[in-house]
Amino acid sequence: MKDTYRRLTRDEALAWRDWSLGDRRVIEENFDRLGATTFGEVPSGAYVHAVDADDRTVMYLNPGYIEFPGGAAPEGALFDEDDPLGYVVLSTFKSRRTASAVAVENLAQCPIHPGLTLPASGRCDECG
Repeated sequence: MKDTYRRLTRDEALAWRDWSLGDRRVIEENFDRLGATTFGEVPSGAYVHAVDADDRTVMYLNPGYIEFPGGAAPEGALFDEDDPLGYVVLSTFKSRRTASAVAVENLAQCPIHPGLTLPASGRCDECG
């Protein structure tokens, strides 16, 4: 896990957002199923990164969904034809398709990493 991530305990990762009881159960089940042992929040606060004992990324915990890289998605996970990561939707999910479009030229870019769009927090995940 990158040094720029803010290390979290499992309990801190579970408390990262105010989850419903059902969401918390789904998150815990996937932590257990995938053997997640280390957790870290990216500098922008956009998501929590979870890795196993072999330092392999096993999931990304986002505000409205969980992403699973490399075939780690559970049975019944959703897949988007434009995105190879499987995902599970949580009760806080908000579709990006219904959000109003933002002109790309108006999005802030990282001054150090050209072409990397900054999240709303204004903090680059690569810079820390």
